[in-house]
Amino acid sequence: MKIIILIALIFCGQAHADENYMGYDDIVKELSRNSTKQSDIKTTNLDPLEMVRIHTGVGFSSSQLTVQEFNDNDISGFHQGIELNFGIDLFSPVWIAEGTVRSFGSKELENNKISLKEFDLKFVHLTPINYFVNFKFGMGIAARYLTVESQSTDEIVTLNTAPQKVEYSTPSSLFIMGLQTFLTNSVSLGIDIAYRSAMIDETIDKRSIDANLRIDTHF
Repeated sequence: MKIIILIALIFCGQAHADENYMGYDDIVKELSRNSTKQSDIKTTNLDPLEMVRIHTGVGFSSSQLTVQEFNDNDISGFHQGIELNFGIDLFSPVWIAEGTVRSFGSKELENNKISLKEFDLKFVHLTPINYFVNFKFGMGIAARYLTVESQSTDEIVTLNTAPQKVEYSTPSSLFIMGLQTFLTNSVSLGIDIAYRSAMIDETIDKRSIDANLRIDTHF
């Protein structure tokens, strides 16, 4: 009889120990689940503005400008200038809204002195090629202000007849593509090829093809 009671006590103690052991495992699993949930909540509650980066840059631009004479003949010439860029992420690291101010100095073209200023607004998409290099493509609109000053003393001048100095305001469509390589996490070097085409007929500033070399900072 004593042996039976002793066996029963041993069995009950073992069962109690197993219950305690399983309870400990359950507590550990529950704590792990709670930690994961809290981590997910923190990730979900991140402010989207904290992920947005600002981009600023400066560049050198070489443009092949095509203008139209009063007799509908096209004249082309190269023009060099500088540009300032400002961009911001559109809540995504691969979509950027970018504004650009460009200024070209005076240039002699067919007995006329021309100068150009431009304001661009475009949307750019980045496609990573590898960890350091991005391919980019974008489109937008440009407001171009072309000033033509005649140097000719003839009665009929090359680009405009009278007065001797005329400014043409031209809205243009803009398409751009290029490569961007990161020198550091916050500095990049890039090259762009852009095509601009006049959206109106009442202008001599018809189109241009540009090559831009630029350096940007990202923060």
